[in-house]
Amino acid sequence: MLLSPRFSIPKMKYKGVTVQWQRVKAKRGPKIQEVELTDAERAELEKKGLEEQKIKDLPSEMIPTWQFYCDLDGDPRLVTKSHWLQTVATQFEA
Repeated sequence: MLLSPRFSIPKMKYKGVTVQWQRVKAKRGPKIQEVELTDAERAELEKKGLEEQKIKDLPSEMIPTWQFYCDLDGDPRLVTKSHWLQTVATQFEA
């Protein structure tokens, strides 16, 4: 039997009983497709992007929307649940 000179025999032998699988790199196309946007969708995305940019550009020291209560005099009303429920109800009435 005569072997063709185009082919060569590997010089290393596999260690072990079984031959391990080898990966073949394949070139795959992109999974992302470009989608055409309508003018309304494009305007909405731009508006959303501008709003996000405004939020990022806001100063770090904003006026808080919450209130801090400190009991310096030891008022016994501040300990009761009913006082806080009434305070919250009056503060957040629409």
